[in-house]
Amino acid sequence: MDILNQIKSSIIHPRYLANKEIRSYISLESSNLVGKILDIGCGVKPYQGLFKNYISYIGIDLPTTIHNISHIDTYASALALPFRDSSFDSILCAEVLEHVPNPSNVLHEIYRVTKHGGYLLLTAPFSEQLHEEPYDFFRFTEHGLRHLFTSTNWVIKRLHNRGGAWLELGYRFSSLLYSAIGAKRDSSGYLHPRPIIVIPIIFLCFLVQLISLILDKIWKIKFSTIGYVILAQKCTKDK
Repeated sequence: MDILNQIKSSIIHPRYLANKEIRSYISLESSNLVGKILDIGCGVKPYQGLFKNYISYIGIDLPTTIHNISHIDTYASALALPFRDSSFDSILCAEVLEHVPNPSNVLHEIYRVTKHGGYLLLTAPFSEQLHEEPYDFFRFTEHGLRHLFTSTNWVIKRLHNRGGAWLELGYRFSSLLYSAIGAKRDSSGYLHPRPIIVIPIIFLCFLVQLISLILDKIWKIKFSTIGYVILAQKCTKDK
């Protein structure tokens, strides 16, 4: 792991709480994703190392992604997957659903390319600042996600909250401190650290997130969250 990845996975990073929760729940459910895995919106494939029992791991993304494109196997949209029906045993779709104008169409497409009995592991935000604009369309509640999944024939096996209200508050405040004060956004939407001032801001982000972690341990407040992780299964046979 290089120094940049080490920073991204440490508590000094302003997005640490969100990244930690996504990674921990993907790791928790990783044993369910086996065989031929499709990673939709793969970016730099940050979660591939969490999966152990796969035959192949294919990542798709758009050529316009803000992430490094060197790890992408196929350029494609989640709305029109360039694969035959029942091509994959397992699907990972992390933080993609908010970026498509028709989330239900994405779930239909994923259902189509998944084998009978296969699993989909999907993460989606509930509380998040605007990002990757203008392709930032939705935020999801638990009830909205349940409706989307059941209306597209998926059977939800487990739904996890990514932390409680304290983690959400800490994450949003940390993100605000860095995005509004510690960094400057360019015309492409990239954040660039402001010289000198970024150092105290990073320290404040560390304190905010540490306090949030402590409060989340001793005082559980579950009516709000950063987002959700869903494990769903394709249980209906293809017709």
